[in-house]
Amino acid sequence: MKEVYRYSIIRFQPFADLGEFANVGVVAISPSHGAAAFKIARKRFGRLHDFFGDDAYRAYGPAVDYLREELGRLVMYGGLGASREAIQIFNHLTREHESTLVFSEVRTVLFEAGIDELVRSLFARLVMRQLQEANDLTLITEIRQALRENGIRSFKAIRLDDDVVPVKFPIANDDGRLRAIHPLAFNQKTPLAVFDHGSLWRKRLSYLLNQNKIDEGAVLLAVEPPENGASRSIQHAFNEAMGEIQSLPFEQVEGQIHGQVNPRIIQFADAVISRRSPLFN
Repeated sequence: MKEVYRYSIIRFQPFADLGEFANVGVVAISPSHGAAAFKIARKRFGRLHDFFGDDAYRAYGPAVDYLREELGRLVMYGGLGASREAIQIFNHLTREHESTLVFSEVRTVLFEAGIDELVRSLFARLVMRQLQEANDLTLITEIRQALRENGIRSFKAIRLDDDVVPVKFPIANDDGRLRAIHPLAFNQKTPLAVFDHGSLWRKRLSYLLNQNKIDEGAVLLAVEPPENGASRSIQHAFNEAMGEIQSLPFEQVEGQIHGQVNPRIIQFADAVISRRSPLFN
């Protein structure tokens, strides 16, 4: 028999003003009897370092240790059958507050297999899947740094909300209509993963175009091909993926040339800023 559960996604958000976060865990509770469970990513979480830098990464470990203690109290009260106390702790933890570890809005789900299995399932889908898509993070960091070095600071992470396909662009500018630089790194470990990565973004961008959420030419795709020496099957999968990507009305360039961010990316960003400057109106 299915039961109603409430759950929230735990997010690491070291720079609240940028609106950037990484999903790092899930917590769930049964409103009917207070049983609770949670799962958080390990402390040594290298992707966070690549994305957010040294200072933020050093803050992650102590924050996670503290949160584990708090969530442990929640599980303990739920296990003792103290449903009222457990629900109060859950509500307190998941309310909006300032911290490097924040919680998503609380969601409700019907699930049959029990709360522990629910948390494992949500963690695999919401945290581990995000990690699988995190191959673009290093390239994102390098492009952001190059933009800053060239005095371009008005690009930030922007989320396009949609009931079907909400999409977050990590390097974007929106002054009425969105313009974005979107890194696509094809350093996945299997040919299928390489192909799926390209297909995923081709479908997402096509959908946004069809819904008039983005304009033709509004996105510059910064592509990072597979590493030198990649197998023939991975290279073939990359060529197939790029065949789909190239059907889109967006410019595609290599993300890096000789180890440096492609100058065309800087030119694209500079043109966006110049076009929107009052001096050019």
